[in-house]
Amino acid sequence: MNKLGINFGSAGNPSYQDLNFKMHVPLNKKLQLAVFALGGKSDIALLDNGDDSSKWTFGRAGRDIHFGSRLHLRAPICNTM
Repeated sequence: MNKLGINFGSAGNPSYQDLNFKMHVPLNKKLQLAVFALGGKSDIALLDNGDDSSKWTFGRAGRDIHFGSRLHLRAPICNTM
């Protein structure tokens, strides 16, 4: 977003990735297995360590702060037809 000239008020550039899928596997005429999964991660680095103190924009001024999260979920489901 910074490349587009949109300023969100912080010096960090967030990054996001996600993945999801669902598969159906027939086991026989009356039974099928369904598997689904969700996953994602996000990260942001607020780098303020080398900046002039008059330009500090967030609480822990003068420090580099790194945030991130991860989510993974997998589940098999058996269905009868």
